[in-house]
Amino acid sequence: MNLDLNIKKIANVYYIKTDVWKRDFFDTRYYDGIVLFEEGEIEYTFPDKKLVAMKGDFLFLPGNIPYSGKKLTETVAFYVIDFECISSNEFSDVIGASVHTMPKYDVFGEKFLRVVEMWKKQHIDVNLKIKAFVYSVLSDTVTHHESCNTTSASKILDYICENVNEPSLCVKKLCEKFFISLIL
Repeated sequence: MNLDLNIKKIANVYYIKTDVWKRDFFDTRYYDGIVLFEEGEIEYTFPDKKLVAMKGDFLFLPGNIPYSGKKLTETVAFYVIDFECISSNEFSDVIGASVHTMPKYDVFGEKFLRVVEMWKKQHIDVNLKIKAFVYSVLSDTVTHHESCNTTSASKILDYICENVNEPSLCVKKLCEKFFISLIL
């Protein structure tokens, strides 16, 4: 994967916890975004696929792709970093709309919390620091994704065979265990 993005500016950084979130219609985001889920689940519908994001997931939302969404749990909570790349389709061409499950959610949660606090203070170097953070998240995600791809299908099949009588065995649990995105 060629991960070469040029972030022009950070547009917004925030945290939200709500029980009323929804996006009923296909509308295009103005900015590219990275979302870290802290609580709950949301199902996103794009013209060509559906994605489910839940606690510990990174959701990558390109700014030029229309989507709708509905929460699947009573409450949802997530951090958002909206940014603009130099080229209008750059983020979409490199990443696309996707969900990545990452280990060590608490570490990323703490980092996102610090980024939100930095954004609120608006020091002169805040944009540089947040851009560096976005690049770091993208790098960590790609590195983790590449290492997970080395997990062979035989390991997953072995796990299924060993746990076939477990009532809790389901696709969602397999995705969580092997850090695989759940795509509907």
